Amino acid sequence: MLLEVFRELEQWIVTENEERKLTGTPLIGPCTIRILGQTALIEALVQLHLVATQDVDAYLSGDQIIQTEFDRLLKSRGKEFDKDSYLIWMPIETEYSNVFTGRLITGQIAQPEYVLLSKASKAPDKNKILIKEFLSLGATPTFLRLAKKYQLDLRQFV
Repeated sequence: MLLEVFRELEQWIVTENEERKLTGTPLIGPCTIRILGQTALIEALVQLHLVATQDVDAYLSGDQIIQTEFDRLLKSRGKEFDKDSYLIWMPIETEYSNVFTGRLITGQIAQPEYVLLSKASKAPDKNKILIKEFLSLGATPTFLRLAKKYQLDLRQFV
């Protein structure tokens, strides 16, 4: 779903910039969209039992108009950009996978272990079942190292 949104957003910016050139309006610059949270886990096809969500959490760099169009494209698919996404804590070490690279849009998805660390650290009660399942399947060395670094007590999930 997101790949399609990124493609359409790229095309929208290209078309918008062509019109702006004709009118002398400043062009829309490049933007990176980093998908976080539950949507990142769903898009990464993790082998965990995930609850579908309507909200899409993302960090967006770039013009406000891109955020507005991104949200419009999501709404056309029954989803919605969570405008409070900037409040989401992700570890500084978070790695992202590129899923779309256009001329103006780069779409990335946070790798699952970092999303799960965020969920476990900031909303452990809400995500207890999910984290417990992840740990029982075998948490990655990166997750365990970062859990220790960020003083996450994993005993609360057993």
